[in-house]
Amino acid sequence: MYREMNEEYYEALPDIQAYLDRIGVRMREPSVDYLDELVYAHQCTVPFENLDVYEYRRAVSLETGKLFDKIVTRGRGGYCFELNGLFVALLCALGFDAWSCPCRITRDENARRSQIMHRGNIVRVDGELYFCDVGFGGPMAPFAVPFNGEKKTVHGETFWFSQTDEWWWMLRRITRGKADVSSIGVDPEKREQCVPAPVMLVSPTSWEPTDFIELNRACSEGPGARFARTRMVNMRRPDGYCAISENRLTLVENGNRTERELGQDEVAPALLQYFNLADR
Repeated sequence: MYREMNEEYYEALPDIQAYLDRIGVRMREPSVDYLDELVYAHQCTVPFENLDVYEYRRAVSLETGKLFDKIVTRGRGGYCFELNGLFVALLCALGFDAWSCPCRITRDENARRSQIMHRGNIVRVDGELYFCDVGFGGPMAPFAVPFNGEKKTVHGETFWFSQTDEWWWMLRRITRGKADVSSIGVDPEKREQCVPAPVMLVSPTSWEPTDFIELNRACSEGPGARFARTRMVNMRRPDGYCAISENRLTLVENGNRTERELGQDEVAPALLQYFNLADR
């Protein structure tokens, strides 16, 4: 009865192949390797962005059909409630045992004091649990992170979990100092200079798609909402990443970082050039 009342949040994907085409991945049998491929490809093709809230002052829906239309059909991006919400639907459609989970974002060890403000995804493969994130505006693992405490390194980045209590696990990464956790990518040659940094607390408990509706509203509706305060756009690239924070453009290419302030008339062309984003 509950799902029947909220069926628009539980609908199957309209077109699995169109979604795979959007991220440039072929259909394969479920496996950890395939999961890693899906996560990385998604991060490199679908941007994290809050333009509907900040730029266009539009309401953000978490209904499956509307998310598909925005992200796949119209080639847009989104933030965690949208991107991870549609991604888990893709994983389920591909045959993975997957569900969404609550997360607490942190920059220190006191994450329990922070609110649940992030949506992640859990996938069970061969009895093991993995965390997958394609919708975080900060450092995302470019692969599925196992919950067994094993440090996993792919594409030059290392992430792992340490259990903090019965319900929560701390996701950590190698970074060049805790102040650098907002950057994507670590130079492997400088790994010995790095220290472990907390990223977020994750609970592998299963949340319903409708559990994120009010959190999404809190982050997106009203002038004081988190995603209404500043323009945030970023996306991983095979050679680094690109980001626009308010009007500041940051490019990291092969370890080289450049930043410059965009004029107001340069923002729209930059969104199109670096993220293929237009008002659509």
